[in-house]
Amino acid sequence: MSALFCLSGLSTCRGRVVGMSWPCRGRVVVLGPCRVHVVAVSWPCRGRVAAVSRAAWHFATGLRHGRVVGMSWACRGRVVAVSLLWGRVVGMSWPCRGRLVLASWSCPGGSSALQLQELVSRLCFGCAGKFDRGSRRDREQARRWLATAAQEAGNLRPSDLALLRESKIWSTLASAVGRAGKWSQVLAAYGALYKAEDDVDPQVVAATMGVCSRSSHWPWALHLLAAAPCSDQGTMNAGITAWGKGAHWQQSLRLLRSMPLASFDVSAISFSSAVNACALGAQWQTALGLLSEMDELHLDISVVAYSAAASACEKGRRWEWAVEMLRTMAKDDVQPNVVTYGAVISACEKGLQWQRAVALLSDMQHQEVYPNSVCFNAAISACEKCAQADMALELFWHMRDRGPRPDVISLNAATSACEKGRRWREALALLGLSDLGFGAELITYNAAISACEKCHQWPWALHLLSEMPKARLTPDAISLNAAISACEKVGDWQRAISLLYGKGPRPTTISYNAAIAACENARRWRLALHLFTDLHAVKLLPTLATYTVTIAACEKAKQWELALLLKDAVLASKIRGSKNELLVMYNSTISACEKARRWQRSLALMEELRAAGLQPTCVTYGAAITACSRYTVWTAAMELWADLRRERVDVDTAIFTAALNAAEKNWRSVVLLLEELRGEAMQPDLYTYNAALTSLAQGRQWQRALQAFLETFAGATMELSPNRVSYYAVFCACLEGGLPRHLLQFLEEMVQGRVELDATAAGAAVDACEVLTGKLAEGGLARLNPLIAT
Repeated sequence: MSALFCLSGLSTCRGRVVGMSWPCRGRVVVLGPCRVHVVAVSWPCRGRVAAVSRAAWHFATGLRHGRVVGMSWACRGRVVAVSLLWGRVVGMSWPCRGRLVLASWSCPGGSSALQLQELVSRLCFGCAGKFDRGSRRDREQARRWLATAAQEAGNLRPSDLALLRESKIWSTLASAVGRAGKWSQVLAAYGALYKAEDDVDPQVVAATMGVCSRSSHWPWALHLLAAAPCSDQGTMNAGITAWGKGAHWQQSLRLLRSMPLASFDVSAISFSSAVNACALGAQWQTALGLLSEMDELHLDISVVAYSAAASACEKGRRWEWAVEMLRTMAKDDVQPNVVTYGAVISACEKGLQWQRAVALLSDMQHQEVYPNSVCFNAAISACEKCAQADMALELFWHMRDRGPRPDVISLNAATSACEKGRRWREALALLGLSDLGFGAELITYNAAISACEKCHQWPWALHLLSEMPKARLTPDAISLNAAISACEKVGDWQRAISLLYGKGPRPTTISYNAAIAACENARRWRLALHLFTDLHAVKLLPTLATYTVTIAACEKAKQWELALLLKDAVLASKIRGSKNELLVMYNSTISACEKARRWQRSLALMEELRAAGLQPTCVTYGAAITACSRYTVWTAAMELWADLRRERVDVDTAIFTAALNAAEKNWRSVVLLLEELRGEAMQPDLYTYNAALTSLAQGRQWQRALQAFLETFAGATMELSPNRVSYYAVFCACLEGGLPRHLLQFLEEMVQGRVELDATAAGAAVDACEVLTGKLAEGGLARLNPLIAT
């Protein structure tokens, strides 16, 4: 092999061999055609190579455009034919006394041509003999060559033009310049070299189309295809790719189907390009159909085609089919690569399948496929969307400690996972990392501020907002909204207003909504109305959420007329919103009427709500039933309760309490409600039982009241402790049933339980003592006097 370099470098005149023969003991000390050096070569008599430099060896054995046929030289090697780039050695042998018949390395074009050849070789192969894309310096030299060709095509020598028009040379230079983002220079050089040419090599056209497609300038690629004088399979494949880049997957399929009509063989590359076009268009069904067609045609389905089909399933949000793609590849004995796994993990992310995404990362290690940052980022995002902060953090720390190195996408996803998982400390820790090699972005800060806001850590939220300018970041409306919401969560309406009217980013409607909510929590309904009217002054349009939170502020202040006016304004303005948002607005309005004791308005709003096609919820029924209970309109309350049970609305203890209070004057309804309550799989609270006991006692159902009291509070395993309302109800039951002794026993329990005795309960106890005579009455008064004095 080193003989080739002997031929190209016996004289240092840039690789020219004038004439050469060597008897059996020639020695070459230094050879150097330009930048490729053979340090020492000798072959005493039997063609043995003593030493060849590593760079020269790979330069000779790995050139893309040269071919060595039938060559070996362990002792008596013979070179039958060698074709290396543009120089040829024909008919050469050297078993001892070989003579050179014809050797020519005098490249057409002289030294500049040789430099171009070496440049192409370096762009194709690195010093280790493996393909790479060349160094930045080599890509810059390639750009200068094409720029010279575009500007001085008419002044170039015919030999130089022939070199540049050679398809392999052009493909290498165009690919290198295109990867540098200089696609326009490739087009300019193409137009200068092939102006008014009818014999353009289709490979040259395909290479230029590929540059345009990779640079997202697919219309130019299609223009080249239409203007090409002739086409081949390569140009058709490039056209399929170009249509796919433009999200015109239908045109890609049409071009694929037209290839047999144009007498072109449809190869696996053609199908793979079409599958990739379907992936870019999110046409997962069509992509899977093309894979099936490839199998029917007995075409080898490569990992590229499988990866494109998995990407199509990912974009179509069909994670099941993406996972099935891996099983199919295992059956077909096709090894998935990192691109395939990345697409499948991304599909699991979009399908909220975080467990599968994490499992696929482990599977990659078993398959000896090293996951890159794309795979890890997709898995972290899957955990983030499912609020799995622990697993997201574990993956991030794995990237930081073992690789691949996390990027800003990893940091943002992990911080967002902390936000959704309410892990504000971990979010702050991620924000404070200084060894990642990059700084936090605006998204990172916003996620950390939101994490602090959800955990009621308003000081940290405001601190992060103030630290953003120091990190050379400008807070946006999302940052402002999160900070105001943090203040709203703790009722700090002053800070919320200060942030709203401060020197920060321009507030949005969401900012005003958060500030109004802060005023609503602080029961500052007038200030809430002022902010609502101020929206129009700053030329912002209120949303349905704006009206709802303002109505809630009016509700807490019992301003039911204003609440009704705001509700009517929403319906008149036809503000768009979801049914849930409209339902929340109606619930707040009904609650405003309930607190103002306007039960008729509450019932009218219930009818209006149903007429609007909305389904009342437990909150809606609870507000309406409570409004009826305030005026003891128990019949209307029970009708609402019947509607609630008929519509199978989910109930809670609060609505049971409201229904029991409404049915206070009807003990039979109370008994039925208690039976329903026992049948529900929920734990009633003390207020619910007190409402039932009071109703039974006032309805003179003393036996039921005593039974309910004992069933609820008696026993060692009771979870509820009676308060003074509970004891007063049972005192009334005892008096009604003529059981003064039982009353005094309950009084003793009350003393032992250290329950506060009010005047009403004390009066009932005194009445019981008056009924009793003798020592029992004296003992009861003796226990009662200290309590009354207290």
